[in-house]
Amino acid sequence: MTAPKRFPYRDEIAAVRVEAEPLANDETAATTRRLAGRVLARRDMGKLVFLDLVDRSGRIQLLCPAERTGEIDVHLGDIVGVTGSPSKSRRGEPSLLVESLELLSRIRTPLPDTFHGLTDVEARYRKRYLDLLMNPESRADTLIRSAAVAAIRRTLDGWGFVEVETPELQPVYGGAFAEPFVTHFNALDADYYLRIASELYLKRLIVGGLEKVYEIGKDFRNEGLSFKHNPEFTMLEWYEAYADYRDTMERIEQLVSQVAAEVLGTTTVTFRGAEIDFKPPWRRVKFVDALEEHGLWTRDTDELRRRLVERDVDVSHDPTWAKLIDHAHSHFVDPLRLSHRALAVRPHDRRRPVDRRALRVLRGRNRARQRVQRDQRRRGAAGPIRLSGAGARCRRRRGGSRRSRLRRGAFLRHAADGRDRARHRPADDAVHRPRVDPRRDPVPGAARYAALSVAASTSARISSSVRDGSQPTAAVTLPIAGCRWSMSSIPCP
Repeated sequence: MTAPKRFPYRDEIAAVRVEAEPLANDETAATTRRLAGRVLARRDMGKLVFLDLVDRSGRIQLLCPAERTGEIDVHLGDIVGVTGSPSKSRRGEPSLLVESLELLSRIRTPLPDTFHGLTDVEARYRKRYLDLLMNPESRADTLIRSAAVAAIRRTLDGWGFVEVETPELQPVYGGAFAEPFVTHFNALDADYYLRIASELYLKRLIVGGLEKVYEIGKDFRNEGLSFKHNPEFTMLEWYEAYADYRDTMERIEQLVSQVAAEVLGTTTVTFRGAEIDFKPPWRRVKFVDALEEHGLWTRDTDELRRRLVERDVDVSHDPTWAKLIDHAHSHFVDPLRLSHRALAVRPHDRRRPVDRRALRVLRGRNRARQRVQRDQRRRGAAGPIRLSGAGARCRRRRGGSRRSRLRRGAFLRHAADGRDRARHRPADDAVHRPRVDPRRDPVPGAARYAALSVAASTSARISSSVRDGSQPTAAVTLPIAGCRWSMSSIPCP
């Protein structure tokens, strides 16, 4: 007999627990409630069977007297629907006195240890659904994330921002320094890229006069994989005309504090044993000043290396001054963001004279990565390879097929002269594409023509706070996927 799939008019377990809390021990309410969920514990006590029922809102004990429900044929992990009245057990546990029980779905694979939960770290990351099923903390984090995203949207909408959607498949990737994923557009017979950032298209909307735009969308960066870094992640990015980085700093303070208060009920959270208060105003410190506080700001490469070695910092993989200064910042300044008060690191002021050597803080690591990638291409490891076996190995050694090499060359030429590479006609953008090779030029393409916005100023992101030949509008990039709360100008919550 097929188990029924439908169980309408359900209540949430959390609401039934609240209703059962004020009852006296061994007392039953007169109301009738319907619950559905998964059975994660069973205890047989003669003619009384205790079941633990779990849904997304919480966990509750079911009291199943044999004279009312009959024999209970339920396995751990089965999904059931029950009808009964809120009550309290003799020991004071909020419960549901069951009148009827329906089996909705039978489990086919035994669950892990239902008492200790899923403790295998490898299984937790590879089988997220099992982690959510067995660990209530993971379910709570997922619900908090959903509530935070909704609160962010409400806050930005209240500020007059317009939520938009921009292309994920792009002919020219840009807006960040990252290696993209490559796919093939059959209709155009051209290689397209999964976007690494939504920056360029959002800036075009600013040029078009929308003035305040934001997007919460997927980005893809083909650069390694770890438990903290996923090549596919969700990112919030907004741009605002008639504002500069100081306005954006105030907005990020208000956004984080308001979202924390709305979702958690407080602006104080605990992260890695440290208590952080997101209540504004936050302390502001410039990049150079933050390093000077630790005696690590110097333009001399050898001197900086010596100071880091004296502090027991491994600099064996930092060949350049830019990498050394970035390592110093991440090792000594980033931990300060877990102090009792939130810390915002300010970018260099655009109105000050630009120190060309200081610019290498922002660009050196990416140029080094590009050099490594060019060396790999010379050795024949470049190009999108869509073959397998011996053919793929042969083409990889040759650097791809002749057709793919010609296609890549044509793409770069068309991108450089500002014409549509599919039909050789001018692009439909408000401003022609810049004459740059996006794989080599350190300045993102749209950053040059986005300066047409009448409110151009300095970006709030440290990674793009100073650019030659451009003045991008105020912006902030905020990854919000899962565990990836690594923000540019504020600490990790």
